[in-house]
Amino acid sequence: MVVAVAKWQGRKGRPWRRIVAATKRLPPVCGRCGLQIDMTLPPNHRMSYTTGHRRARARGGVASVANARPEHRACNSSAGADVPGRRTQAFRRSQEW
Repeated sequence: MVVAVAKWQGRKGRPWRRIVAATKRLPPVCGRCGLQIDMTLPPNHRMSYTTGHRRARARGGVASVANARPEHRACNSSAGADVPGRRTQAFRRSQEW
């Protein structure tokens, strides 16, 4: 018997929505800074709730509830994936200006 497995759709697919729903049931404490998350703030507020990854997907982390945790939007955004070699490097100029 062959079972069709849906391709990972990133943060727009049903699997990600299930992960977010599961992390919203956890205590609203930021996994990065440890402070309380105000669940009444609008979604675009810097201290509002987001679901972050314990280990970044770019570093081999998986999309699972075990790898997800509640975070402030600001904490999640400032962390980034932090993958070595993906940062832009400064180029040497041909001459001093």
